[in-house]
Amino acid sequence: MAFNLKITGTTLEKRLLTYLEEEKQSREKKIRKMADILCKDELISFELSNKYIKDLRKLNSGDPFVELLLAFFLADAEEWEESITIFDKTLEKNIHGPVAEDIRQLVLLIRISELNILPAAGELNDLLDAISSEENIVPVLWKLAEVIDAGKNPELLQQCAEKAGQLYPDVFRTGNFQAWLFVKDNKVEPAIEAFLKVLEALKKEDPDESQVQIEIGTVNLNLAECNLLLPVPDTGKAIEYCNAAIEQSEMTGDPMLEILILLTRAKAYLWPEDKQSRNLEAAVKDIQRILEIDPQNREALKLLQKTEE
Repeated sequence: MAFNLKITGTTLEKRLLTYLEEEKQSREKKIRKMADILCKDELISFELSNKYIKDLRKLNSGDPFVELLLAFFLADAEEWEESITIFDKTLEKNIHGPVAEDIRQLVLLIRISELNILPAAGELNDLLDAISSEENIVPVLWKLAEVIDAGKNPELLQQCAEKAGQLYPDVFRTGNFQAWLFVKDNKVEPAIEAFLKVLEALKKEDPDESQVQIEIGTVNLNLAECNLLLPVPDTGKAIEYCNAAIEQSEMTGDPMLEILILLTRAKAYLWPEDKQSRNLEAAVKDIQRILEIDPQNREALKLLQKTEE
């Protein structure tokens, strides 16, 4: 499709494109040309996009197909609310059968992805089914997490995670989402197990990919933080995971990731209740490195003050 939604490469996109291809055949040349732009995902200028929108508005033919084209071009122009209104109107007319369900799923995706409108309880399965793509399930899960207040509705988030796991059992990155839910629910040990599974899967990915390196570093950091959240914190394990994470951050040159790792490792060095067991020298070294990158880092300055007590 010519607009940026979470349906690229999905079966939903293929079905919608097939519908446009079939329906355009009986339309006039001008309408066929506009349908072709959507079907072929052609790049068009802002001015041309607006021209097509104006032309489609003028037609006012009562043809549901023309109205669908208008809704698609409005979505392309990121006029989300009006596009949804028109999609909904077409569903009240002569759009029936499988394509009607496809449009409903598309509207659900626009609402959550672009307007932060949650699906109703009965629409959740339709939303996740609409994604129907291993590449898109993880971003949509995190979008749901962003919109849903996890503290108030953890059951809905858990339902999302379970449904995603059923739909896409081979998408190991959904484990990050599940682990995050466990941490939110103070279930630290299950979170560690989930993060470890993700880490093992990531190690099988292409190690030269910078995104994979960042993900490995982030999961190691998460494991370090989880080990500090255990009823009896395992500072040794936390430091080990931080050391592994640091290697990845050095390979990627990501300063924000490095700061987060060093903060966690410094906390681990300062964690033991027995001050004699603390590694003040190592903690100070990590804190100083953070302040080299970000001299105003408040958390690092607080930790530095703690080392002087």
